[in-house]
Amino acid sequence: MNGVAFGVGLSMILPFDRIVAAHSARFSVRFVKMGLVPELASTYFLPQRVGFGVASDLMLSGRTVDGTEAVALGLADELVADDGLLDAAVARARSYGENPRGQLGWIKQLLTTNASDPDIIGVQQREMALLLQCFESPSTRRP
Repeated sequence: MNGVAFGVGLSMILPFDRIVAAHSARFSVRFVKMGLVPELASTYFLPQRVGFGVASDLMLSGRTVDGTEAVALGLADELVADDGLLDAAVARARSYGENPRGQLGWIKQLLTTNASDPDIIGVQQREMALLLQCFESPSTRRP
């Protein structure tokens, strides 16, 4: 992320697996400043990323944070120099892409479904069901 991610621009990136921010990046959930309420499930994804208190502050104030503060708050995951942003993002994406595609999808599914489910038995059952599918997958590495 470089430049500004305000309003819907920020809502769109909240569900990303990883947000790499340049020092010059600016973030704001400024709906309240425009007399609006958040959209695109940002009231779900922002608290997942930063916690309820920080999400409340950002949404109720509409304030702007820079890349450094975004990383400190957990809004962004990594801070890089402006001129190194693309290289850092591509390197991270490559590290993900080296892994089996099916398992990547299953992990994302588990993270999305399980992150807010208080039923620990259900969480474990979903994990076990997909783990068993992994054992049947040709892309599972065996010693």
